[in-house]
Amino acid sequence: MTIEKISFDKVKKEIEEIFPSATSGKWDLVPEDINKLAQSSGLKLQWNSTDWWTSFERGETEVSDDKFFNVLFKKIEPTDGKVIIVTDECFTDRLAYFIDFKDLKNFSKSIYPNIHKMDFIQPLDYIFVFPSDKLLTIMNHEGYVMQFKNS
Repeated sequence: MTIEKISFDKVKKEIEEIFPSATSGKWDLVPEDINKLAQSSGLKLQWNSTDWWTSFERGETEVSDDKFFNVLFKKIEPTDGKVIIVTDECFTDRLAYFIDFKDLKNFSKSIYPNIHKMDFIQPLDYIFVFPSDKLLTIMNHEGYVMQFKNS
């Protein structure tokens, strides 16, 4: 598996290509700012709640990788291209992960925990950008999921 790291500036450029008519003032790689970016291009993103999120946050429910990724990608399934992954831990060095989508489960199960000394699945923000699909998938720290594809 090849793991690349790319700068937040490059990630932001990819997201700006998904919302090409956005007025991109100052914004960061957080769900609230991306939502405002979409709104500035005239789009209202649809955020859907995750029914098990609250019990997961409280530590009452274990969430498998399959369950987590099924919630993220159930509406629009990405192709097997590259995916950019931004988690809260990426803010330390302001570098995102850039991997093959087919390696995502292995990355989340083995690689990420070894790097960050924590499980991948946490009650945090996640941003997934699929440049070749012009697809953006976000889960925020409150368990709301959004997918948007620029056709």
